[in-house]
Amino acid sequence: MFAADANAIGSGNRGQRAQADTGAAAVQVTDATDMRTLQAALSTADPARQAATAVAWVVQPGVDAMTTLAVVPDQFARIALLPRDASSFDWAQIAAPTAPDVV
Repeated sequence: MFAADANAIGSGNRGQRAQADTGAAAVQVTDATDMRTLQAALSTADPARQAATAVAWVVQPGVDAMTTLAVVPDQFARIALLPRDASSFDWAQIAAPTAPDVV
């Protein structure tokens, strides 16, 4: 009985952690390299885009390069499990760094 309880609790905890990390109730990873193909598949699965949207990690070349999280803004804002109260998240943490003016 303990093992079954531990497994059920662990599964729930992993699901909650995944939601917190990704802002999604579920994540499907794909090796798609063509965004049009991915968008077509999403349109078939969820034509109104009420539950699914594309999210892509864009990895730049170079050791010190940044990785960009690319989303479809209106879909992501509607679907992602993000805090709806702007004061509940410190948005300054993800602000772009300031750079000197180019002269």
